[in-house]
Amino acid sequence: MSKGKRTKSGSAHDINKWENGLVQAVVNEDAWKTCVFFLISNKPEDNVLINISSEVISTGLRKLFSIISKEQLLKEVKDFAKAIGSGGGKGKPAVKLPEFVEICEQVKPFIDQGEDIPPSLLAKLLKFKLLLLKTKDIERLEEAKKEKAKSASGKKGDKRAESPGKRSKSPKKKGKKGEAERPPSPKKDTKLKRRGEVEDTFKTIG
Repeated sequence: MSKGKRTKSGSAHDINKWENGLVQAVVNEDAWKTCVFFLISNKPEDNVLINISSEVISTGLRKLFSIISKEQLLKEVKDFAKAIGSGGGKGKPAVKLPEFVEICEQVKPFIDQGEDIPPSLLAKLLKFKLLLLKTKDIERLEEAKKEKAKSASGKKGDKRAESPGKRSKSPKKKGKKGEAERPPSPKKDTKLKRRGEVEDTFKTIG
């Protein structure tokens, strides 16, 4: 067996190891909590609303919501079980698989034979799915933090680059030193006219 391939969980020791880890794994934490709701139709009209809700959530626009359907869950089980069996393939890098993916190997035979999945096994499968959603959401939050920090550092860099180029507005030019403080000369009492002055010839009858 090549080193790149993941060992199958067929032995009792392997099953107990990952199964105990899955059972003890914590879903809800202080920084991440989940609320599970079941959408069950009581009448045909409810199916329309459920389908609309599923389509909207599946687009990824509602980042705080995820949806788990039976069809989607069974498809993921088959895909993960196939990935475990194939590994990285000859000359290919090993496929990165999520933790506790071994549960998919235990569930797949029931799917292949068209049998119902035992409740205890189905409960573990659903917990595996919740942990998978948790991992992806935490990665999304970490990526958002990095982008925010990168954007903030970029803005600071732009401000530093603009600061040296800016010039303070030059103050208004003033006259020579002493001229601004010189008081206006008193008007002399003279009959001589200055250039531009017009004599006031308007007279009133006394």
